[in-house]
Formats: sequence, structure tokens, C-alpha cells
Amino acid sequence: MHYTCNCCGKVYRGNHPQDSNRDTGFGECPECVTMKTRQNEADWRRLEEKVRVALSPKNAAHFLSLETGVKRGMILQMMDDGIITHHVVRRSI
Repeated sequence: MHYTCNCCGKVYRGNHPQDSNRDTGFGECPECVTMKTRQNEADWRRLEEKVRVALSPKNAAHFLSLETGVKRGMILQMMDDGIITHHVVRRSI
């Protein structure tokens, strides 16, 4: 089936499971999925660095040794508690 990318508007052939009750013919092309994944990972790296530089060397080393999911959970909790802020700005293609 052919889809129109929600992000860039390109028509692409997709392998999405078809559900005629909900399928609107839209999705995200592989290029946009890759781009968004890279942007999201870069955002997480920036947030991890923001936290790391605010910690003592001992605590920073411990923070960096944690599993990715634990670090991200801590970052999200800090954001929820208002300890850190982060603004994501995306430019249209």
C-alpha cells in the first residue's frame, strides 16, 4: 500500500499492517523515522550532558554508569519536579 508521509509529504510504499477501519493512508517514511530517531537521541545526549555537568565528579561518574533507561527515567523525574528544563525545537523539512 502507498502512504503519504506525515512529516515530509513524500509518497512511499509501506509495509504497515492494513486495517481498513482505521487506515487513513498516512504514516512516516523511513527517512523521516531515521531523522526523528537521530534527533531524539541527540536530545537525550544533551540532557544527559546537562545533568552530568551539574554533578560532582563522583556523582557524574555514577550517573554515567547507569543503564540508559534509568538515566532517562531520572531525567524525566527531574523535569517533572522542575529541577531541569529542556525545550525541543524542530524545523520543518
